[in-house]
Amino acid sequence: MAQILLIMKIYPEGDKVDLDDLENNITNVLKSDMKLRKYEKLPLAFGINYLRCEFVIDEIDGALDELEKSINSITGVSQSEIINQSRLSVDI
Repeated sequence: MAQILLIMKIYPEGDKVDLDDLENNITNVLKSDMKLRKYEKLPLAFGINYLRCEFVIDEIDGALDELEKSINSITGVSQSEIINQSRLSVDI
């Protein structure tokens, strides 16, 4: 089965949101066929940072929508934005 590398920006609700806790919550809502490969905190504006996350998901119908829905339902997440996606040629 093919896998997809998905890069997302995940914006917090404000500057009081702990991004390490947010990353933990993201990891906890992922299904077994989804994996957070890497994340980093990057500056947005006015002292607010966001998470740039790389996910590896199985290429099945509805997986992308399910991932977005799960992330956006987490307390502390304002919104998410897919900035890139590509098919992986080898398992990671």
